[in-house]
Order: sequence, then structure tokens, then C-alpha cells
Amino acid sequence: MKITNRNNIPTTIADAMAKAQARYSKGESWMSVTGLQRPPRISILSKKNWNKLEEDVSDSVWKLFGTTMHNILEDGESSSNSLIKEERFFGDFLGKKISGAVDLQEITDFGIEIGDYKVTKAISVMKNSFSIPSWTQQLNAYAELCQVNKGLPITRLYICAFVRDHSPREAERNPDYPQSPIHILEIDRWTREQRVTWIEDKVRMHETAELIDETTGDPPPCTREDRWERGDKYAVKASADSTRAKKVFTIKDEAVAYASENSKWIIEERLAEPIRCQSYCEVSKFCNQYNQYKEMKNEKKR
Repeated sequence: MKITNRNNIPTTIADAMAKAQARYSKGESWMSVTGLQRPPRISILSKKNWNKLEEDVSDSVWKLFGTTMHNILEDGESSSNSLIKEERFFGDFLGKKISGAVDLQEITDFGIEIGDYKVTKAISVMKNSFSIPSWTQQLNAYAELCQVNKGLPITRLYICAFVRDHSPREAERNPDYPQSPIHILEIDRWTREQRVTWIEDKVRMHETAELIDETTGDPPPCTREDRWERGDKYAVKASADSTRAKKVFTIKDEAVAYASENSKWIIEERLAEPIRCQSYCEVSKFCNQYNQYKEMKNEKKR
């Protein structure tokens, strides 16, 4: 991957960004835990087009902040001998070596507590955040790798979040808002059976995707969940030329029933927006699934 600098940010920052990119490694393994979490299509297209991929320094500033924070915390002295800073573990699942780098372990009389640092937004650590399921998967997979290697039970999982957009005023107003710029988020622990099942299911999924790609030349499509789609919508409008809808529905039958009140009203189908593809996927321009979506969207506009 090539690191670009379209906004002429100082070279020292661009160089640091390149080092930050290199930090994200799976080690000597088939795949990392975070790799297992990615949709197989993205992983495969990334491998195929790695030398063509570009990432601009300006778009990756928070990755640099995260790496810097990790480095500061890893280099700092600890007053406790029971604390272990970043350590990479390996484990074999279905004949594949999986790895994961655990940011923080604390050895207690009862087992091991595992923590993970995140530089993130306030909304990510609030109730029902879209980030929490992903973090739960990640930390439980780390828990399994840690237990496999150390033979001790995992008694706690948590996120230590550095909230980059923290607002003291919002914290005072909203009790559900993180009350401090450093927020501890407890993560639910799975049983060992659940942890192993999740890892093995992901290994099978990625193996199958690689076989399909080898056979057909194209990996399996991303699911709606993978694409972060928000669902199709049906807008009832007074006419095709109307700039505003009278009402927008998520269920087509409800839109049809509402539009039947006036024979001149029309229904405009609005395709779900694949948020990840549009703004967060580094391989979208190499993806025929996304290109087909754009073509379909353009057809509907004509």
C-alpha cells in the first residue's frame, strides 16, 4: 500500500503514518483476529490489489493517534509486576494459525483480566453502539488465545477508551454519555465453547471464500451487514418532479397503502446506502459488487 500526502502535510507526519501502517501486523500467522472480523471479500481484494491501494495521511490521522497512544502506554513504567503490556499470542484452529495482540493483561489470584485500548468517538462507547459487538468478538477471541497459551481462566474483558470528542457539557447533561475522556467499558465474556465456535466459524468462512475466489476469480459478495446498509426506503411523492416526499416508509406495502389515497402520488424506491463501501472501504474501486450498485443507482436516476 502506498501512503500519499495530497495536502502537503509535513514529512515527519507522513513518515510517522507509514510506520503506523506497518504496526498493524498479523505476525507469523495465517490470519489475525481483526482479519477474521473483516468480510472475506475485502480481505481477498486487499491482497489482490495491495500494491495499487493508496491511503492518504489526512484520512488516517486517527490511526496515527491510536498508534501513538499505544506506544506511550507500552513504553511507560508500571508499578505492578502483575501487569503485562502488549503481547502477541498464536493458536491453531482447524489447522490454521491465528494470532492476536493483547494490549494489556493483569494477572490476579483468580486468572487474567484483558484490556484493549481504543481511540474512538463518544458515540462508540454508549449503549447500543454499533462498535460494541465487534469489540466483544475481538476481546473474546483474544481471551481464547490467551487462555490457550497461558492456561489461566479469563476473568474480565474491558475496553479502555480514549474519547477524542469528549464534551464535559454533554457528560453533565446526559448520564448515558461517557463521564470522562478516558472511559472503561466492560465487555461480556463468552464461554470457551462460544469463543472457539466463533473463531472456527470465521476460519471456515474465509477458507471457503478463498476457494470460491480461486475457482471463479471473484470472492463471495459482501452481505448487507458487511456493507453497513441502512435498508431500502420507499418515498411517497406528489409527483416525479417533487423534491420532497410526503412520507418515507421502510416497508413497501405500507408505502403502497399510503399512496393509494391519491391516484397521482408515486412511490420512489430509494436503495439502501452501503455506507462502508462509499466511505470506509479501501478496495471499493476494485469491487465489481460496489460498481454494480453504483450503476443500478444511476439507472434509477435516469
